[in-house]
Amino acid sequence: MDRIRAILRKIRLSLFKGAFIHNPILTQAAGVFAIVVAAKSLRDGFALALTAGIILLVNEAAAALLLKRLPRWLRVAFYALIGSAVIYLAEPFILPLTSGGRVLPLGFCLLSVNALTVIRCERFACKNKLRHCIVDAFSGAVGYGAVALVTGAIRELIVYGTFFRGADAVPLIPNGALPFIAFAILGFLAAAHKAVVIKFYPKEQTNTFSMKSSDEKIVLRDPGLGNKKKHSASDDSDDYDIIDLRPAVRDIQEGEGE
Repeated sequence: MDRIRAILRKIRLSLFKGAFIHNPILTQAAGVFAIVVAAKSLRDGFALALTAGIILLVNEAAAALLLKRLPRWLRVAFYALIGSAVIYLAEPFILPLTSGGRVLPLGFCLLSVNALTVIRCERFACKNKLRHCIVDAFSGAVGYGAVALVTGAIRELIVYGTFFRGADAVPLIPNGALPFIAFAILGFLAAAHKAVVIKFYPKEQTNTFSMKSSDEKIVLRDPGLGNKKKHSASDDSDDYDIIDLRPAVRDIQEGEGE
């Protein structure tokens, strides 16, 4: 019983860290263009969050179970194919949730080739068990979806003066539906998120585009600039050295070993 409680506690910690502290949008800008293009209202934000969560879960499960033995360039192609298939199959169910239109907007199509899926699958799903990948996918989906919902709600309120009515009304601000409003909202959200993390969770601070905490050593390498790539016992064979496993995920693995 104590072991189960410890694992559940560490899962909750993992979800909190993965969804909030290491939010994929606010710390890595992964999948940002889909939100900028498609999250024009609260309804659109909800549909975007749901679609992104399904794509991320299916891709991480496929990477953990089937794609580990394939070369990376082929795995990345499969991520795009799987994402496209999910969007095609989910369109009849997702379309009624959006603000209107007969086809899904471009932002939803961008989800099939966004960096969020590639980063999480390549750095985690391809190297871990399915149960850990489910937790990672869920935390990433919650973090991504929360930003999509908040951005869509604020954008709809500012531009259209409505709430959960959709972006099919006449905008109050001319050209307000253009992406610059979404970029401004995301900028303020990222600044507020950074301030909260610095104040309340200083040891969990993350550098931009990094998943490592501030108390962990970060080594930036770019073999393309002529720097000799160094390897150690803890290094992986890929070039994603700037992004490490989230400490929260390691907490789960350590909890299962207790």
